[in-house]
Amino acid sequence: MNATDLMSLTGIGNFSGNPRYLSKETDVDMEELIIHEGWLLITCSGTIGRVFYVPKRLDG
Repeated sequence: MNATDLMSLTGIGNFSGNPRYLSKETDVDMEELIIHEGWLLITCSGTIGRVFYVPKRLDG
C-alpha cells in the first residue's frame, strides 16, 4: 500500500485502480498485514511521514 492508496481510502473506502491480492503461498504472516480500527499508518517512502488513521469502516 502506498501513500496514494491511503489517501484514496479516506474518501471512498476502497483502493484506487485494480484490486490487489496476497498469495496464500507466501511465508509472510498475513494476519500481521491486516489493518485495524484505531491504528495510525505512516508512510516510509515517497512522501515520508504522511499519517492515516484507520476508521471503523476499514477495520480488517
